[in-house]
Amino acid sequence: MAEIIIIIGSVIVLIGCVGFVRFPDFYSRVDVITKSIPFGISVILFGVFIKLGFDEMGIRALVAVIFLWFLVPIIGYAISKAVSSK
Repeated sequence: MAEIIIIIGSVIVLIGCVGFVRFPDFYSRVDVITKSIPFGISVILFGVFIKLGFDEMGIRALVAVIFLWFLVPIIGYAISKAVSSK
């Protein structure tokens, strides 16, 4: 079960990377970076947590998901704001 979740997360990240390359402008690319890729990475880390359980590395995977969901929108906003102020 965990392997299937990890594969699904990998496919989501792959689709996000293809979208990043194919989108025409900067803001569309920032949007795909801050939406699909962190979601896919979160699915992968959740699959790792399911595989490892409440082990030390499983808890670290859950903590990484929490940090990812809190920090990626802030980073995307800061990048967009830095580009738009030039």
